[in-house]
Amino acid sequence: MVDVLSQMKQLGVHIHAERFQVRQPPTTIHMNDPSNSPAADRLDVCETFTRMLHAIDAREWQEVRSAFADEVTTDYTQLFGGDVQTQRSDGLIAGWRDFAAAFDATQHLTGPFVVGLADDTARAQCAVTARHRMGEAQWIVGGHYDVRLVRRGSHGWAITAITLRVAFIEGDTSLPERARQRVTGNW
Repeated sequence: MVDVLSQMKQLGVHIHAERFQVRQPPTTIHMNDPSNSPAADRLDVCETFTRMLHAIDAREWQEVRSAFADEVTTDYTQLFGGDVQTQRSDGLIAGWRDFAAAFDATQHLTGPFVVGLADDTARAQCAVTARHRMGEAQWIVGGHYDVRLVRRGSHGWAITAITLRVAFIEGDTSLPERARQRVTGNW
């Protein structure tokens, strides 16, 4: 327990009576950092995926791209049908950029994470609720992400695969099609 507490302290997390307090923004810990540990790797894996989703919501596409390997496999078949896709990350992100731009706002909420590590690969699983707003209408998707990542040497982790398992869909289910129409100018 003392080892875990000292690792948390090194990461800027301090325990106070009944709550955690983060004194500084979380930092990414890389392999060449002497404080590296499985706990630090798990934190880095979680942050890689979380930063990517926050960047989508903020429309910061360079930040989104920085989270991915050059090639990525995505499985959104439970949401959109179709097939599992393997493509260049730039192509995936271009599609996401167009789709997200059609919404007035998006918000991806995730957690808690369960992370497994094996050598230079990781698997992260978490719950997700994704809200998409267009005017007053909302389309909400809830489910679980299963994400695969690979270590990039001293550059942290890169996402290589994302699978979404849908648990529920609420709200205006016509919004995805309306978003596609906005993108193509056919609305």
